[in-house]
Amino acid sequence: MRLKHLSLLLCLAISPAISLADDRPDHYSGEKAESLEEALENLRTYSDKLSTLVEDESFDSEHLNAVHELTYTLENALETVEGELQQLAETLESVHVASEQGETTTVAEDSRIFLEKTRVLLQQMPR
Repeated sequence: MRLKHLSLLLCLAISPAISLADDRPDHYSGEKAESLEEALENLRTYSDKLSTLVEDESFDSEHLNAVHELTYTLENALETVEGELQQLAETLESVHVASEQGETTTVAEDSRIFLEKTRVLLQQMPR
């Protein structure tokens, strides 16, 4: 159950940023992230780009525009991660309930789904 709470906490933490994005007119669409893998790759790539831009000593209005544009991709990635974490929490809850009720088929099937997604997440995290 710790992962469920961690997932919920992460979702709550990033929800305000995503909500703010919905209140503004779109200037750019950003790259979409259709899967957890794509979302994590976009987070890594575009966070690196953001770092490069803001650490440049000659930061100027062109840099600001580039930052503005890449935030759309970062927001899309966070939105996908948030959805994936919600599904992951629901899958884990299904495993939990099924294990209490002795539903071995559900435990086995949903555990495989849960483990597949968590492996993707964990490969991106430092040890």
